[in-house]
Amino acid sequence: MYLFLSPFSKQGFDLELLPSDPFQQLDVARKICSLALSTRVSALELESSDLRQQLTKKDAFIADFF
Repeated sequence: MYLFLSPFSKQGFDLELLPSDPFQQLDVARKICSLALSTRVSALELESSDLRQQLTKKDAFIADFF
């Protein structure tokens, strides 16, 4: 059995896909949050790596003056 709440489905959420059991809903939410968190962490790690590379280049540029 699945839930259906039409006011939210107009906003891009298809709640028919959620299980009716609240504990299963929490499990789905946990999985969604886990995926979102891992995606964000990956993006931040990539950004951090890029910033470290830029810093290394700038340090080398500054070191050339001394």
